Amino acid sequence: MNRLLLHVIGKTIACVWLLVGASNLSNASTAAVFEHVGTIIGPAAGESTPFTIASSGSYLATLTDLTFFPGSSFDAVALGISTSSRLLGSAFLVTPSTNDSASFIFAATPGKYFSNVAATCSGICSYGVAIMAVPLPPALGLFSIGIAGLAMVRRRRVKYS
Repeated sequence: MNRLLLHVIGKTIACVWLLVGASNLSNASTAAVFEHVGTIIGPAAGESTPFTIASSGSYLATLTDLTFFPGSSFDAVALGISTSSRLLGSAFLVTPSTNDSASFIFAATPGKYFSNVAATCSGICSYGVAIMAVPLPPALGLFSIGIAGLAMVRRRRVKYS
């Protein structure tokens, strides 16, 4: 009976730690590392803007704030993040509206990068680009302990079977 009670308590604690860690991971926020607003004057144009990343990690790149001047519209717009020699990630929108956005996560080390936007636009259109660090919250420790607890419960179950 004691072994069953310890098993249930251990499993409950592991599940709570997993839930708390996962919810804190998704609610974390951070300030932008790089922000840029640009304008495209149709029919097709592109822009490459350099920026610097100071620390290694994962970053979220977002194409947002699409604006159309009267009588204008984007046919397609794409965002790519690259080094001088390699594309790290991209997002693409076809016939976007003003509320649309596209994003992707890329890994980076300290250095120089480029925000590349290419678009086809009828008229005059503008866009925004934001690069934000993906934070590693303190709850990751709880999340790891929860995984370890589940592994221990599983190991004990297999050992006593």
